[in-house]
Amino acid sequence: MTALNIRVLLVDDHALVREGIASLLSGEPGISVVGSVSTGKQALIECASLKPDVVLLDMRMPDMDGLATLQALKEQDRSLVVLILSSHKGDESIFRALKAGAAGYVSKSAQPDELVAAIRRGRVGRVMPQAEVAASLAEREFTATLTPREVSVLERIAQGQSNKRVAQGLGLTEGTVKNHVTKAIEKLGASDRTHAVTIAVQRGFIHLDD
Repeated sequence: MTALNIRVLLVDDHALVREGIASLLSGEPGISVVGSVSTGKQALIECASLKPDVVLLDMRMPDMDGLATLQALKEQDRSLVVLILSSHKGDESIFRALKAGAAGYVSKSAQPDELVAAIRRGRVGRVMPQAEVAASLAEREFTATLTPREVSVLERIAQGQSNKRVAQGLGLTEGTVKNHVTKAIEKLGASDRTHAVTIAVQRGFIHLDD
């Protein structure tokens, strides 16, 4: 029987990461890297022409983030296998990616054999999550989630904005902003607004610029 050849497209805005993964996969029988791009827009173009079997997709990129790219790729080809490869392990980021159609979510801290196994399994079916990823998803079941408005408020607080500026930017009253902050603090089990922002970043509700 002829070995299955898995054609892989790498999508990451860091050249060293792409080169490292390409080098790793070059020694794996039945796996070939057919393309390497740095943006989501390039990924859409290359997927249309190269027809890869598996896309390794970074979650954080400058023009289109991983989630937006994933959604666009799945609209372009529902059968495409997309594996999210990211250093961000927040449960909300993982949940959104899997809900949007990712076949799996692999941490950049994974061992080389874990990544190779994920690619092989992803080609033929859904990837079993790593222990740390599974733990994050399990934790999400027992913790409160934030509303889109609460996320918007925390994003602006993370940028250093006062409640007054947040209110102006979102077209809300300052009192309403304070209520959103209070609810977010309660849901996240935080001690204050700064702590709430920290937890929201850790869980993947909001992202700070790298």
